[in-house]
Amino acid sequence: GWYGFLAIFGLGIQITVLGKDSLFKPPFKRVLDWAGVIPVKRDSANGLTEQVVATIQQYDKIWIGMAPEGTRKKAKKMKSGFYHIAAKANIPIVMFSFDYDRKTIHCLGYLTPSGNYDEDLAKIFERYEGKISPKNRNWLAEPLQNLVKKT
Repeated sequence: GWYGFLAIFGLGIQITVLGKDSLFKPPFKRVLDWAGVIPVKRDSANGLTEQVVATIQQYDKIWIGMAPEGTRKKAKKMKSGFYHIAAKANIPIVMFSFDYDRKTIHCLGYLTPSGNYDEDLAKIFERYEGKISPKNRNWLAEPLQNLVKKT
């Protein structure tokens, strides 16, 4: 659970994560603000992608951590918001994988979105193949299940 946070603190990188605006109420608001969590309205008329792009453009330097495959339940397909955010904000996608078995995190490089989602997603999948070892394989999006490291 906490290995990702420990790695981030150990590297001295300030990673920003997005949180539902409804979480920003006492007693959590102070902790979330301190941790650099950015509130977003998922049901906003402007759309989540546009909100995040606008947030990115407010900073000279920002790292935003996202789990595009979902974290609590299995999905039929990959969510594409991470890609569209990076493409619209003109920033690279830096890829990390978590090896739950070994309690390690791997940086798999980066990809600058070309604008062709399907081609870029295939390149992303190539980077992840054999480098994923989740705690619960059933929570991965179906396209990622075949990329899991063979033990």
